[in-house]
Amino acid sequence: MIMKNNLKKETIGEFLRLARVKKGLSQYELAKKMGYKTAQSISDWEREKADVPIERIKELAEILNIDQKELFLKVLSARNPSIVRIFSPQKRADELFARYLDALKDISPALAENVKQLKFDELIMLTKKVPTLIKILEGETEKTELWDQHLKELNDFFSQHHLRKNNKTELIFTRKVPVFTAGAGPNLSFTDMGYPVGVSDRMEHVPISITDEHTFGVVIKGDSMEPTLSEGDIAIVVPSAELQNGKLCYAYFPETEETLIKRYRKIGETIFLESDNKQYDPIIITPDSPKEVKIYRVKRLIREE
Repeated sequence: MIMKNNLKKETIGEFLRLARVKKGLSQYELAKKMGYKTAQSISDWEREKADVPIERIKELAEILNIDQKELFLKVLSARNPSIVRIFSPQKRADELFARYLDALKDISPALAENVKQLKFDELIMLTKKVPTLIKILEGETEKTELWDQHLKELNDFFSQHHLRKNNKTELIFTRKVPVFTAGAGPNLSFTDMGYPVGVSDRMEHVPISITDEHTFGVVIKGDSMEPTLSEGDIAIVVPSAELQNGKLCYAYFPETEETLIKRYRKIGETIFLESDNKQYDPIIITPDSPKEVKIYRVKRLIREE
């Protein structure tokens, strides 16, 4: 298990500001590269008024040309200082996890093998989902009741998160989210926020890095998004993700309970919900439009095989 980081003493806000300045970008230029319309999110991150969303860390690290692991650790340790004690420096982290895996292997070889497969960001996620892990890594290893609770938490974690192949090459841990069919249906209802609720007989896997508990999938119906999306494909909707011009979105109209997958575009105060199939006209929403609409970002696509 290789972990590399060169943590400095500056705060996460200072770290991001220095990295941005070194790259020669203004807040607005960085925001534009990440698909934001204004620099507000970047300003909030640098002033530490808001956390960098976990799902944006990889993209942000690539733009700023900084180590993804270092940025991930910086962001998470700002919320939980114990993470720094565990993962820094690299040698200490390797030693702690080696001892932990040896102890876990004696109790449950299968669980130990699952933990061993976790990548860096997944290990960080594990410390959040399995609270007893940090206590054990910090030396509280003699308490039987702590290990009992730890095994329960691990079993719960791995019953909800599954090791699958990403693009048929890379093994990643995933969790299941419910999938619904686009359009209103007799057995489908919605919350006030526009999330579908009720029982879904279909579930799909998404990476555990998609942490929004309201994440859901929508099965594409019709040909309005051809050639990008075909009937039967699945769009994964992440309500907490920020909308971006030109990206796919999910739109819900409470009055009719109609749901659509479209391409989002906002010019001034006017929103355009565009179809990739040019035979369909865009839906135009202005501040004076009588219809209420909830719009959320589509972050992932699953193609029908």
